[in-house]
Amino acid sequence: MLKQEDGLHIEITFNRTGMLGQFDSAHIEDIIVETPLASVVGKKTKTQLQKLWMSFYHGVQQPAGKACYRAKNGDDYEL
Repeated sequence: MLKQEDGLHIEITFNRTGMLGQFDSAHIEDIIVETPLASVVGKKTKTQLQKLWMSFYHGVQQPAGKACYRAKNGDDYEL
């Protein structure tokens, strides 16, 4: 997990046995970028502003949910 200067995050997933990672020399399975607030139409056609995760390899966008990572100092880092 990397944090950009604008406060948004980039996640690089490695998996040597993954669908894409097994063919990549660095074993990168996906690169996912957190987007700034975007307009998303909800269940009852209600427009909401929320952050999305955009996959560069799979081309999929999904709402940013809670995720927990380990910071460099060893503390938990929650998004």
